[in-house]
Formats: sequence, structure tokens, C-alpha cells
Amino acid sequence: MRDTTGSGGGDVLTAIVEAAVEADLQHNGWNTYAGDGLMRIFSGGAHAILTPSTGAYEIRNATSVADAEIEAAIKQVEQIYAKWPGKIEAAFSKWAALPQPGFNAGEVAWLEHGEGELRTGTAPPTNTTVESGPVIGLANQRLAADLLNLNNRVGQLSGMYAEAFQERYLAPLPSAIQGLGAVIACLGLSCQGQGAIWEAAAKDVETIQRDAVTAMKASAPGGGSGSVGLTILAVGGAIAGLVAAIPTGGASVAAVAGLLSAGAGFLGAVAGASGGKKEVALGAGTPDAVMTRIEAALRDLSEAILEQEQHLGDFLTAVLDEIEANRSSLDLSAPEARQNAVLDRQQNVIVDAGIIARVTQLWIPTICGDLRSARSDLVVTSRVFSERPSGVGMAPDGSWPQFEAVQDTTIDMLTRMVHELGVAADALNDAARTIGLQDQEISADARREADRINDSDTNFVT
Repeated sequence: MRDTTGSGGGDVLTAIVEAAVEADLQHNGWNTYAGDGLMRIFSGGAHAILTPSTGAYEIRNATSVADAEIEAAIKQVEQIYAKWPGKIEAAFSKWAALPQPGFNAGEVAWLEHGEGELRTGTAPPTNTTVESGPVIGLANQRLAADLLNLNNRVGQLSGMYAEAFQERYLAPLPSAIQGLGAVIACLGLSCQGQGAIWEAAAKDVETIQRDAVTAMKASAPGGGSGSVGLTILAVGGAIAGLVAAIPTGGASVAAVAGLLSAGAGFLGAVAGASGGKKEVALGAGTPDAVMTRIEAALRDLSEAILEQEQHLGDFLTAVLDEIEANRSSLDLSAPEARQNAVLDRQQNVIVDAGIIARVTQLWIPTICGDLRSARSDLVVTSRVFSERPSGVGMAPDGSWPQFEAVQDTTIDMLTRMVHELGVAADALNDAARTIGLQDQEISADARREADRINDSDTNFVT
């Protein structure tokens, strides 16, 4: 008699089916009997004993006057057993395809690394033990030192281009780099936020399934359906802690607000993305009514996911708006280097080939190395946002368009920054050659040191 083929989803779905079957049987003339059994009485004293968990039944005191009643009752029982596995499976089947926890851990790690490459400010480390891996949260000390050295040394050079380059480009460069790192951190926050949505959604599905068992049992006659409590969907608060989603997220988002003059409005886009926890009611007087509420709860879950994803999209739009409104503070343009107006032949301070080599072959290349490394981490694809069951949340691709816009803009700015630094190094190097301030051997040593630093991804001063 019993058939749960295709009900899928493990023991909890089987429990929902069994509870629904038993409640449905009780609403159709079967009464509790001897523990977990059910009994139905027919004409002439005939009756049937049914074991709900197996579907096995026994006819007792059968009489010819009850034959038609018994036949109709058994047919109805078969229909009830056949009905519920398919209904439960249809309700929950797509939810089994939710992304698993940690599905985007690789992308989050890339963005954490990219932000760390550009982190020149201070932030509290998240760990300090060798066993736990690299210390996350410390500044890239070598980059900070290279920026300081580059700014100081070029600031000592005489020449129209050298002076303009230092004033107009190098002076704001550390803040621009830190700002780009903060933007990358915001990309990391959004990836982590999407993961938090799916994690909360998976827990909500489990909660709905668990509470559905209780509601189905309570839907039997006299089962106390009115006492079934509300089910709270946690996904409504999935990204409430967005700022703290990755180790340095809070500090980086604050840096965006400060460096880009975003103010409270920008941080409000983060803090306001918490939504609210949604409550759904599963309890009802019949198993069919409970089923209707289960389906409604799952629709509510999808809508709550959509709302959270819209918050992520709004957050990323706010990031992009702030970038575009303050592009000049991030997207720096070096002055044009005119021939014979780069370096003066007569310098106010002692300038030798070693200084020029460190500027053009060491510090600029290693700074560019960090910028390129950060840029190489900006390869997140739509998978992070579009991996979902059909029709769930902000289908088909969530807030990917907004993420892609921020990521592409950041890539463009990093590419431009590397180009401008490279052009400056060439101009300074060419000018140094014309005034006899270049030594091939010293320059080669500086290039080898820069290659070593870039190849080893050295971020700390040793």
C-alpha cells in the first residue's frame, strides 16, 4: 500500500509524507486505534485496521453488506498514499539545488588577497600564529615603504616633469591605492554576502521542513493545529552583518566612506541592508491546507532572498556611484613628459645613478607589481551570483550586473595606474640617460631585486 517513491530529500521529507498521509486518513474516516494504528468501521460490524507507517491493513468481521464500503475505502487509502509523496517532492525538489556553504570561498579569497595587496593603512590582524597561515589585516608594509621612498626621492629631483609628477601624482597616490583596495574589499563583502544569503536560505528550508512535520501531525482532527507556532525565516537578516563579512571588511568600508567622501549615506547602504526576519505560518486544520501554507512559505523564502539580493545590488550601486562621483581621487593622471623638461642637468641635491635606478627600476616596478597582483584577483564571474535553482530570488543572475560594473571599473583604474607609473618610469629613465645619471649595472641590480619582490609577493619589509 505505502509508496514514497520519488519523495526524495531524505528522512525529513519522508516524515512530512507520513504525517500528511496519517492526518489525511483521519480526515477521511480513520480513527486512532491501539497505539499508532488506525481503524475504520463499516456496515454490519466489519472494520479495518491500518498501520499508517507501512500501509498494511487487515479486514475483520467482513460482511457482504460492507463489501462496497470497504472497496471504496481501500481505493481512497491508495489514492492518499499515492498523493502525498509527489506533492511534497514537487514543493521541495528545487530547493535541494541551493549552493552549498563555501561555494564561493575561492572568489572571496581572491578578493581578500587583492585588497591585501593594496592595504597601506593599519587594521587589526585576524590571526597572529604561523600555524594559521598568513596574517590577515596587516598593512602591505613594503608597498607603504616603496610609496614613501618614491614620493620622497622624486620630490628631491629638479625638473619640470619630475616636480609635477611628484606633486600631482605621487602625493595622492597612497590614498588612491588605499581607496582602490577599499573598493575591492566591497566586492569581497558582496561575494560573502551572497554566500550568507544561500547559507541562511538552506537553514530556512530545513526549518520549514522540520516545522512542516509538526504542522502536518497537528492537522489531524483534534491535533491542535491552532497551537502550531510561527516559522521564522532567517534569510531576512542574512546580510545584516555585511560589514564584518570578511576579516578587514569593516575597516575597508570605512575607508571607502572616508576616502571618497561618501559619508553616512554610503554606510547606510550597508547598515540598511539587513531587511527584517520574516515569519510564516504553517499550521492549519487539514493537511491540504498545511500544504498550501508550505508552498506559500517557500514563495516567501524566495521573495526574502530576492529582497536581500536587491540590497546587495543597491550596495554595489552605491559603491559605483561613489567611485564615479570621486573618480579623480582614484583615477590619477600623470602629467605629460615633454622632451628636455623632465630632469634638470643641475640638481639641487646629490642625485646619482643609484637613486634613479631605485626610482625607475625598483620602487615603481614593485608598486606596479602589487597593482597587477590585485588586478589579477578581479576575475570573479557571474557564477557567484547566478548559481541558483530556477526561479529562486533575483533570478537569473542576482546582483551580478552591479558587481561586474564595479569590478570592471576597478580593473580599468588599476590598469591606468600601472600604465601611468610605467610611462613615468620610462620618462625619468630616458631623461637620466641623457644627463649621464644611468648606470646599466646598477639598473640591472635594481630590476633583479624588483623581480624577486614581485615573484615572491613580498609584502613585508625584511
